[in-house]
Amino acid sequence: MKNIILVLAIVLFGYCSFAQTLTTQNTGNQLWIKLGDLALPQGGNDCFLRIVGGSGYNALKSQQGYVELHMRTSNGASVDENGYGFSATAVSYERNRFIADIRIVPNASGTNATSYGIFIYCGPYPGSTFFSVEDPTGIWTSNLSSSTTAPGGYSVPFEHVINNNTFLNGNLGIGTTQTDAPLTVNGTIHATEVLVDQSVPHPDYVFDKDYDLIPLKDVKYYIDQNHHLPEIPSTAQVAKEGINLGEMNAKLLKKIEELTLYLIEKDKKDRDLQSQVDELKKQILSIKKK
Repeated sequence: MKNIILVLAIVLFGYCSFAQTLTTQNTGNQLWIKLGDLALPQGGNDCFLRIVGGSGYNALKSQQGYVELHMRTSNGASVDENGYGFSATAVSYERNRFIADIRIVPNASGTNATSYGIFIYCGPYPGSTFFSVEDPTGIWTSNLSSSTTAPGGYSVPFEHVINNNTFLNGNLGIGTTQTDAPLTVNGTIHATEVLVDQSVPHPDYVFDKDYDLIPLKDVKYYIDQNHHLPEIPSTAQVAKEGINLGEMNAKLLKKIEELTLYLIEKDKKDRDLQSQVDELKKQILSIKKK
């Protein structure tokens, strides 16, 4: 075969386990590789498949990885939302995913399926990848082959669900391996609530009687010279350093409180001016009557 050197070694370990090693040529192209066929009866039966390898041959941590696949058949009567008489999930432990997709192709629809082809979308340089199958109720048949065409069937979701407390001693990166903080996220954070412990004073001191409120004419002069509000970072600074949410929230609240003081002061001047206008109107009316 052109793109893959098939079986190098087959080792049986345990009454229900199977392991096999495969080595691919350095084709520089990603391939769909069929690992084999699994005969697994309905009735809530499980199969566990582990693939160990990586995205290259070099001694780099970024090339190491392994993937775990868990498959379970239904009770023999029910199907999932897509009509499959089984379900499966996969977990990927690797920095550079050398397996980008997993497909399971049943030999029949719904709960009539009795055998399933297992396919992986493998990177161009998976090294000496090996995999093992653990299954107490089914029969695994090796059937290694490769193709550039994606098979149909069940696309296995990659997910990791934890139902207990989890404690990390290192940094956690989501969507990135470049972590410079306990949590680094490359993307959008969607939450129903965010609680930030502020390390800066709450700006209610703006309402103290001895607070020195900058005159508006000085604020205008600052804006004309710097093109941003006093104490608020510039566009260039934000682009370079980012934004500290707790600190920025306090600064914005301070500006809102200062704006409130400006409005209170303006309202007082407006009311004083209106009083003067009303008094002048009375005087004018009095003059007209005379």
